[in-house]
Amino acid sequence: AAAPAATPTSPAAPLHLYSAAPVASAPAPSPDGGAPSLALQSSLENESTQKKIKQLELKLLRRRDLYTYAGDHYQFLYRMLTIPTIILTASTGLVSAAWSEAPCSCGESGEFGEPESDGESLSRTVAVSGLSAIATVLVSVNSLLKYESTHIAFFKAAQQCDTLSTKIGFLSSYNIITKDDVAIQDTMSEVEKDLIEISSYVPPVPSWLVNNFRSAALKAGMKHVETSAAPALKRKETKANFNLNA
Repeated sequence: AAAPAATPTSPAAPLHLYSAAPVASAPAPSPDGGAPSLALQSSLENESTQKKIKQLELKLLRRRDLYTYAGDHYQFLYRMLTIPTIILTASTGLVSAAWSEAPCSCGESGEFGEPESDGESLSRTVAVSGLSAIATVLVSVNSLLKYESTHIAFFKAAQQCDTLSTKIGFLSSYNIITKDDVAIQDTMSEVEKDLIEISSYVPPVPSWLVNNFRSAALKAGMKHVETSAAPALKRKETKANFNLNA
């Protein structure tokens, strides 16, 4: 005989039938009222695994873009110090050669010209010494702040994160044959090892630079950054509105 239809007054009626929305995470019971089938459990576990893999892929993409943004920032600072240093160093030799000391006159004919005055000699010395001093200061500041090694480290980390995100992307989207849990765990172990290596040499990103990156990413429409950037921007807007209303 067919089973009677479940009603709200029936004590055996499942509670999720009367909720506003079905609970997706709860496995449905088997038709005979026993435990969920093995196929259903395997499907749920596979869905959970794919979700974790996708979250890791998005996290790696965010790190790649953040490290690239930080690398561009420090590369700009490095060039702003290096290019003037090159120009000043080259100008020092050019000024020394073009503004050479005039030879003293010899004999009555004065064929070597008039002797150089004290003012001209002082001006030439100050110009050459000043250019050399400024170039030395720029080189010292650049070496002290380590802009060159910093931007190289960020670009290297961004490249590694891009490689890892591509590897994870093949697990979640591009595999024709579903891999077993052992193969997935081996890939995750490799990713973990590489992330530990990245954290060992890449410098920390300042918080103000992270906020600038999030704002730039939202303006550029980078969807994988919105989930990470939205809470910070919302807090910032709330604080601004509070200050305006105060």
